Amino acid sequence: MIDSHCHILPGIDDGAKTMEQSLEMAKIAVADGIETIIATPHIHPGRFDNDLNSIKDVLREFKDELKANDIPLDVRMGAEVHIDPEVMVLIAQGLIPFVGELDGFKVMLLEFPFTHIPPGTDKFVAWLKQKGIKAMIVHPERNREIRESINKLQPFIQQGCLIQITTSSLLGTFGPDSKSCAEELLRYDWVTVIASDAHNTKSRPPKLKAAREAAALIVGEDASWKLVRDNPGAYLN
Repeated sequence: MIDSHCHILPGIDDGAKTMEQSLEMAKIAVADGIETIIATPHIHPGRFDNDLNSIKDVLREFKDELKANDIPLDVRMGAEVHIDPEVMVLIAQGLIPFVGELDGFKVMLLEFPFTHIPPGTDKFVAWLKQKGIKAMIVHPERNREIRESINKLQPFIQQGCLIQITTSSLLGTFGPDSKSCAEELLRYDWVTVIASDAHNTKSRPPKLKAAREAAALIVGEDASWKLVRDNPGAYLN
C-alpha cells in the first residue's frame, strides 16, 4: 500500500518529534503492509514555515536512518499546504514540494481550516490550475462546513480537485460526524485516496489496513484497493 499523507519526518511540524519516533512509525507502517510513504510536513506560513529545502534536508537524514536500521520503507517528499495567500509566493519561488504528477498537472495537498471554507478558495484553486497544479483537498470530512453540507465540496470536484480522506475519520476516531461524512464521500465516489495523516505511534499511527477494509464494505474490495494502492501510485513522484 501507499500512504500519501503522513507526518513522519522528525521535529519539523506537529508530527514525529524525534528520529526515534519517526523510525517507530516506519516500523508500524511496514507491519501494516505499507511499502511507500509520502512524507508531507505542514507548510503553514507563520506556524510551520517549512519549504522544499528544509524538508529535503530532514528527509535525507531520515532515509539514511531507515537504511541504517534495515527498515524496508520507501519514503518520498511532499507537503501538506495550508491555504494562505503566502503560498502563491512560495509556488512562484519553486519552494513547494508536490506529491506527484497526474494528467500533466503537479499534485499538491491542500488543507482547509477545520471550521470553514475561506472565501475565494474556488478562485485560489482556479489559479493553481492555471499554474499547472491540481489540488488534492485533504480530510474534507473534518471541515465543519463540509460536514454540515457535503455539497459545499461539489464546486471543487467540478474544478477537477482530488479528494483524500483520513483513516482515523473512517474508523470513527475523529467522531461520528467525520465518520459519516467520510462514508458519504465514498458513496458519492468522490474519494481519490485514503491516507493515514499519521502524526505519532499511538493515537494517529501510519496504518491503512483497517480503513481499507472499512472502505471495502462501502465501495467493494477492488475499489478499496485503488484508494490505497492504484490511485496514489498513478501520481507518485
